Amino acid sequence: MRMAATAKVIPPIEYTAEEIREIRDNLDMTQERFAFILGVSRKTVEAWEYGKGTPSGPAARLLAIADIDPAALKRYGFAE
Repeated sequence: MRMAATAKVIPPIEYTAEEIREIRDNLDMTQERFAFILGVSRKTVEAWEYGKGTPSGPAARLLAIADIDPAALKRYGFAE
């Protein structure tokens, strides 16, 4: 019987408000467009950028992908 490999799970990166804004600016996106890609509301992105809360779950993972490899959003169909 074949045994499954165990993957090490890395916790999501915790970004500051300034870092979130910088990631969005580097992608040349409005808060509305960025929110749509992350699956959250524009008000949520606005709150993050003002330091009121931080991304979690899938939004945190997509934010990390956008930070590490911005082209991945286009490559995998999250953005045009």
